[in-house]
Amino acid sequence: MRKNTLYILMGLAIVALILAGCVTKKAVNQKPTVSLVVTPTEGIVNTTVFKATIEVDDPDKDSLTVKLDWGDGTETWDITWEGVAPPTTLEATHMYSTPDSFTVKVFVDDGKGGTSEDEVVVTVSPPPVEKHPPVIEDFEVKTPIYTSDSKVTFTATVSDADGDSVKLTFKIDGKKVWGDEYYREATSVTKEINLSEPLSRGVHTFTLEIVDDEGQVGTPVTKEATVERGKPVVSLKLNSEDIAGKTVYINKDAALSVEVYDEDHPFDVKVSSGTTILATDSTEAKDESNPWTYDATVTTPASTEISILFSVIATDATTNGVTEIEATVVVDTKEPTVTVNIASPCVTSGTFTAADTYLESFELTLEIDEIGSFTLKCGTESTTSEWSYTENVDYKLATITIVAYDKAGNKAETSDSTILDNVAPSFDVDDLTMDSTKENYNFKFGDGDPNATITSITADGSINIISTDTVNDITKNSTLVVELISGDYYYNTTLVGTITMWATDSCDNEASKTVSVYLDESLFPESYLGEIRLEDTTAPYNDYLWITFNNKNVEEGTPQVEIYQGGTLKGIVTEFDKNESPTGNIVTYKATLTGFDVTADVVYTVKIIKGSFKLGDTDYTFYNGLYEEDITATELMAPRP
Repeated sequence: MRKNTLYILMGLAIVALILAGCVTKKAVNQKPTVSLVVTPTEGIVNTTVFKATIEVDDPDKDSLTVKLDWGDGTETWDITWEGVAPPTTLEATHMYSTPDSFTVKVFVDDGKGGTSEDEVVVTVSPPPVEKHPPVIEDFEVKTPIYTSDSKVTFTATVSDADGDSVKLTFKIDGKKVWGDEYYREATSVTKEINLSEPLSRGVHTFTLEIVDDEGQVGTPVTKEATVERGKPVVSLKLNSEDIAGKTVYINKDAALSVEVYDEDHPFDVKVSSGTTILATDSTEAKDESNPWTYDATVTTPASTEISILFSVIATDATTNGVTEIEATVVVDTKEPTVTVNIASPCVTSGTFTAADTYLESFELTLEIDEIGSFTLKCGTESTTSEWSYTENVDYKLATITIVAYDKAGNKAETSDSTILDNVAPSFDVDDLTMDSTKENYNFKFGDGDPNATITSITADGSINIISTDTVNDITKNSTLVVELISGDYYYNTTLVGTITMWATDSCDNEASKTVSVYLDESLFPESYLGEIRLEDTTAPYNDYLWITFNNKNVEEGTPQVEIYQGGTLKGIVTEFDKNESPTGNIVTYKATLTGFDVTADVVYTVKIIKGSFKLGDTDYTFYNGLYEEDITATELMAPRP
């Protein structure tokens, strides 16, 4: 029994297993997809038709329910599609009755819990307001208009159906002369407009343009009007040149002419000279080709300066428009007053005058021979003043001239001439170096003035002036003869004196020149010096100093010598015996050393500090270190004979 029960349980388990393997697993539902496109997205209320295009699909291909809501205030769906077989495209249209922004939504349901949605925002605007351009209902230009008028007046009635402000622009012959003022609603406008210049005679067009502040342009209105001559046209001429409003100057008789015309109206005319009426008349209208005329001659008496005021007054008999012109004619037959002078002969300055009631201009010029012409002054106003020329002028003929013109064309001229000289004389002379007792010293004296002279020549120091030969011809040299005065001179001071020269010319220009006089170094004893010896003689004999000069003019006993050893003075030698060579120009001085001696092979410093010499017939003494030399004493066994 148990065994059978076991078999039954096992069989049931096997059957259950078999049944479990034969059951299919239930599938998961997938949600549908949807997209929404609305065109257009902007529109006008009660006008624009909005179209919705819906694309739907379902992966499981379930039957779908689609709902569309246009978003214009209803809580229920506007459109429902049931049993839609995907995939498919659905379309719907809609018109909105109120302006606003609306969200259009689409919703899709597969009935198995799968849903999707999409949305688009559209804007609905109110209908546009119809705009109306402004209107010019009436436009008139006030007439008559005259060429003398500086203003034009117009009237107009304007309106705008939309209640906008309107802006007016007024044009004459297509050119804007006024505008940019705004007017509100229907308005009557009267406007007086200032003109930049009067209108010419003839037909002109006058246009009024209108636009509102919304940019709506109305139809312009154009009127024509004839501009008449409002006042006569007047011309005043002298020798065919227009002089109206001017001041003119004449020095010869001139023709005065007056012309007046007014094509539209009769006119009256009066011509005057100062308070004197020259002509008066009343005439019918006349055109430019046949004007009213008046002619006269303005005479110019000699030596006259008068001013005449001419006037012409013409009055339009219809408009009372008046044309008045004036001109001043100056009759001037007097020449300007001019003077010029040079302060004094030779001086490069002076005074001048240029004067006239109606002076136009003057010019002051200076012309100098061989140099050129120079404008010193010029101007347009009367003046009395000074002139000067600051450059150097060396004895040249000069002419100073002034020329003046007045406004009538009269000319005056005068001049003055003289010699100008502001340059002092000069000397072509250098410092002098004397190389002999007497010196013929030539120097050149220069000046542009042939009358220039040397007034004085002096010398100081050790110089004598023996004679001078001064000349006035600057192409020649002057000769100066000088000599050196006998006396004492120092070797290291070669300046022995100065020579000063003075000169003056005919214009009292003065000059001086000082030159220095030096001695020629070749005169100094060093150039004559020969051999110097120191001898150490064996006792009991004295030592000796020997000096040889290459010039016999060295006088006996005149040298003075100092002998040093190591910077210490050993002794002074002042007495010498002179031995002249029988041949040549050599002289030897021998001195016996007393009070001190020298030692052979020892170096001593020998200084010749003084010497007297003859140069020609004159004696000179020179001091202060004529010569210095280091000498090595030599040994002498026995005294020299």
